Amino acid sequence: MYSLYKYVIILCCIVIIVCCDKKSVKYTYHKNGKIQHKINLLNNKPNGLIESYYSNGNLKSKSIWKNGLQNGFFEDYDQEEKLLRIGHMKNNLADGSWKEFDNKGKITKKYIYQNDTIIDYIIFYNQGIISEKQIISKKGEVIRVIGYDKKGTKSSDTIIPIFNDRKDTLQTGNTYSTTISFGYTLPNNTKLIIGKIDKNNTATDTFKILHLSPEHRFIYSTIPKNTGTNIIQYKIIQSNKDSLSIDGITGTHHYYVSSEK
Repeated sequence: MYSLYKYVIILCCIVIIVCCDKKSVKYTYHKNGKIQHKINLLNNKPNGLIESYYSNGNLKSKSIWKNGLQNGFFEDYDQEEKLLRIGHMKNNLADGSWKEFDNKGKITKKYIYQNDTIIDYIIFYNQGIISEKQIISKKGEVIRVIGYDKKGTKSSDTIIPIFNDRKDTLQTGNTYSTTISFGYTLPNNTKLIIGKIDKNNTATDTFKILHLSPEHRFIYSTIPKNTGTNIIQYKIIQSNKDSLSIDGITGTHHYYVSSEK
């Protein structure tokens, strides 16, 4: 008898819990009376499919939600209901692969997101063939650009240094300090030349040769002599070359020195 009573109590509790989950659908409307949003709710929180519409009645977007958070696919459409963008959300953050399309349905861009940050970015020609791929650091900085011709063959590969200036603007007499990295671990024999670089990418005058720190970064500091915009010219020397070799890369970096003390 006791076991039966216990079973009835448990069953009642389950029924009560199930009944507490209240499902409903909420609609909002445009001024012309057409539906603007159709929102599935669970206990008054967005849950399931949510659809948005243009004032002409065509679908604008649709997405999946769970317990008030966007979790699942997201699709975006133009006013003629042609797909513009498709992607995936995780706890309200863009995550995974996202794609953009032109009005003919050809892919134009592809993003790879991680916790709402783009880590990979690809641009396509009109024919849907890859044109350029950008590798992006966790801080949102482009660290590598790979170019392709219209046949999809790789035509260029550029590694871009990251300058982490301590200050964007210096006061006269202050020391300029920065660290320079490349988004991946460099060979220990890599050097960075600070100096004057001519049109042939030759270092004609060397001010300083930097060696890698234990953290695989270059550390540079100087006391600027001039106010206004100052320019750093640099060239990379790397004897052990690999698929990500940065040997011979040259470039410039700018910082500003205020005349006010």
